[in-house]
Amino acid sequence: MWHFRLGKCSIVTARLYAVIVALLITAASCYYVYERPSFNLHEAPLTHHNENSKRLATTWSDYLVDCGGEKIIENSVHTKILWNDKYENNIVDWQGYFAEMKPR
Repeated sequence: MWHFRLGKCSIVTARLYAVIVALLITAASCYYVYERPSFNLHEAPLTHHNENSKRLATTWSDYLVDCGGEKIIENSVHTKILWNDKYENNIVDWQGYFAEMKPR
């Protein structure tokens, strides 16, 4: 038996029923988080809306201006929309050099 007290009200239930209710609440919460339409601002998070890849002629500096760390801090919603529309599932060629590797 489990005993829950909510202010002046108390609930006494068998452990099996409490576990079943907790599992149902967890399943409903997971379904809501992963399947609600506005989660990814376009559609569900497990589907990709930009299936056709194309090669972009952007530089690393352009990417940092569009989706860099400061932009994410300023407005993460706008940055996510820009990432989904411009960079997701596309091919980008950047030239650069390796600067440093941190030892483990």
